[in-house]
Formats: sequence, structure tokens, C-alpha cells
Amino acid sequence: MSKIVVEKFQYLNEYAKFRYENELRREDSIIQQASQMQTAFSFVTAAIFMVAPIVIEYSRKLSLTFFLIAFSSITIALLFSLLFATLAQNREISKNFADVSTFIKYVENNENDFETEKQRLKYIIDTYGDVQKDKAIINNKRVKLIRISMWMFYVALGLCAFWFIIAICKTV
Repeated sequence: MSKIVVEKFQYLNEYAKFRYENELRREDSIIQQASQMQTAFSFVTAAIFMVAPIVIEYSRKLSLTFFLIAFSSITIALLFSLLFATLAQNREISKNFADVSTFIKYVENNENDFETEKQRLKYIIDTYGDVQKDKAIINNKRVKLIRISMWMFYVALGLCAFWFIIAICKTV
């Protein structure tokens, strides 16, 4: 076996491992971002429901129906934001490396496929590739969910500003 071929496969193995580890870091980052969206939801929801009774009590010019519509629309947008952030944190079943005992049995049953360094490295590279590709697909779904969550959060903030402006216009 040529030393150059083995070196090439060692390089490919390093790259495959790098891509897999990068996908793991990406997964952690996405889940952390989802958690931060949930925290933002909590703060905004708490603020809205702390302010709501005070605003309703001291604003005689606006009807309760107005407040119900305003606070309901904001709350619905926030709930959708929470829902999509929570869905993004869901850990889906994905491909993974075989456990050691399963791998030992596989190698014993397929000894001819593991005779050379190139064959062994190719198996590891292919395994990294399969696992990384599956994680990437799941992470891409998570990114879409986070984007929807953030969009809904921005809608909720926009609704806060919108209803505030409407309330000012109606009271003046």
C-alpha cells in the first residue's frame, strides 16, 4: 500500500472528524439560541402581564375589548415564538457511531474489508460522513424553527409598538 494513499486517507479522516465536530458545535449553538429565545419570551411575557393590569386600571378612554385584542395578539405571537423555540430544542433520533461490541462483531464478520490501513480509514471516514450528514439535516431543520421563532418574537414586539401607538392616538 502506497504511503501517499494512506496519508491521503488520514487527511480525509481528519477532515471528516472536523466536519462532524463542527456539526456537534453547531447543534449546541442552535439549542443554546433556542434556550435564549425561551428566556426572552419569559421576560417579555412577564413584562406585558405586569403592565397590563396597571394600564387597564388607569386608562379610562380605552375599552376592555381593545385591551383584550391588543394583549391577545401579542400573547399569541409570543406563544408561537415559544413553540418554535421549544421545537428547535427537540433532540431527534439520528445516526450515530456503532457501540464498541457491535463494531467488534461487524469487523469480525467482515475481516476482508479491514485488512489495509486504507480500508480501515475509509470505513471511519464513511461513518463520520453518514453521522455528520444526518446531524446537518436535523440542524438545518432546527435553524428554520429558530428563524420562525425569532420572526414571531419580532412580530410580538412590533405588535407592542403598534398597539401602544394606537392607544396613544385614541387617548389624545
